[in-house]
Amino acid sequence: MSRIVLERKNHHTVSVCSPDYVLEKNINLFLNRFTSEPYETILDFGAGNSPYETMFTCKKYIKADVCQNQSGSINIVLDAKTFRALPIEDESVDMILCMDVLEHSGNVEAILKDFHRILKPKGRLLISVPFLYREHEMPHDLMRFTSSYMLREVTNVEFKDIEITKVGNTCFTLYSLWNESPIKHGEKIHISLMGRLGRKIFAKVFLPFCNIFVFDKSPHAEDSVYHHLLIHGRK
Repeated sequence: MSRIVLERKNHHTVSVCSPDYVLEKNINLFLNRFTSEPYETILDFGAGNSPYETMFTCKKYIKADVCQNQSGSINIVLDAKTFRALPIEDESVDMILCMDVLEHSGNVEAILKDFHRILKPKGRLLISVPFLYREHEMPHDLMRFTSSYMLREVTNVEFKDIEITKVGNTCFTLYSLWNESPIKHGEKIHISLMGRLGRKIFAKVFLPFCNIFVFDKSPHAEDSVYHHLLIHGRK
């Protein structure tokens, strides 16, 4: 058995040869809708190594996370055990990115309320959350999200113009669960030689075709099996 420790990504890339092509492509399209306008201040909540920073033009890009990143660029270090109001002035932020973070929070309502507080009028909130995805970054993976739950939560906090998009059809979701099944707690990969060989052959021979012609078909709004949600709202 081989053991490999996964690390957070540093850059946002889209490759048809990637197992995450569907997610990467849809997140890229989602964020690109909001890159044409300049911003004064953007908050990247759960920034990690801030892979999306270069997509936007802004005077101030605030990075918040529970620990410092590899480059030491986190501006706000959050309490990992409980959410406290962000040390940011009311109505001072133009846009908030919250990409694959809420599942680690355990306090969605309080976070969304604080987002609403610090956003300027008509400010944007961009969120991505998993629905059918493996446990990750344990023991800090706490929740999964349905579309009805996210609609209720962002509506209750009085966000407007809410859009919720489902990403990853049934085929892609099943493939993702199978492909990442060897990843255990601690983000360590335990896989046999045959398992690794099988995945390499599939990735080289079949994955690009599947990504384009099978996995890339978007789920419908009423579909009950999907991988992720992308949410946009305005204050």
